[in-house]
Amino acid sequence: KSQCALAVRRILEVPEQDLREYWNSYEPLKRNQALLEKIVDHKERGIVTAFRYASGNISTIQQLFHAVQDSVKKALDEQNIPYKGEQTLKESVIAWLEDDIHADMVNKLLQRPEWISTFSQSSAEEIINTLKKSSDVSNLMDNIFALANKEGINALSLDSDRLRKWLLDIIEKNNVKIVLIWDEFSDFFRQNRNSLSEFQKLISI
Repeated sequence: KSQCALAVRRILEVPEQDLREYWNSYEPLKRNQALLEKIVDHKERGIVTAFRYASGNISTIQQLFHAVQDSVKKALDEQNIPYKGEQTLKESVIAWLEDDIHADMVNKLLQRPEWISTFSQSSAEEIINTLKKSSDVSNLMDNIFALANKEGINALSLDSDRLRKWLLDIIEKNNVKIVLIWDEFSDFFRQNRNSLSEFQKLISI
């Protein structure tokens, strides 16, 4: 399985000439030139290939969503993709924080030692201002989702719907496809066999 995963990853990542040389060095592949041309066509139109290994440390569906997001973000950085979907997640957080009740809740949470050491912002208003004015809010968004997950704020948690919107936004704005290759994934099923409905939503994406 690992060798197959690596082969697929390399097929999607290497330059066209390298792919053609590899393809034509194996007789079963050489006989299927139509598939080769289809792959080349997809590559020319842009593919972001994200790779992840092992899932033994993932015991909740939230951790799965964050792992997917983290893998895709790293691939976007490595392949110099300019837009990383900040607007999709950012706007929903801003709208939620602009509600006075939600802002008061976050203000109280930000007084706890754990979040004082995590956030450079000391209030919901400062978070909103940073989100609106800063061009790079990836670290702040990570902190917000960590707070939401730890404190049980479901409205700000990264769920399958929000992850889907984020991925589709990246695909549309950058005019690319995203392929996530995850090797050694079976531990996830062993630890989450009774909560696979959200995983199925992710697979449908």
